[in-house]
Amino acid sequence: MRISETPYSMVSSQGSEFRARVKLRSIFFVWHSILWLY
Repeated sequence: MRISETPYSMVSSQGSEFRARVKLRSIFFVWHSILWLY
């Protein structure tokens, strides 16, 4: 599950819903990495 794989053109075409979903996924990914570090 890589965030960098999702193209920015899809985000702009899909709308705010897809953008919010990607933002939630990125926050979850950061939280997972923090949990792995500690």
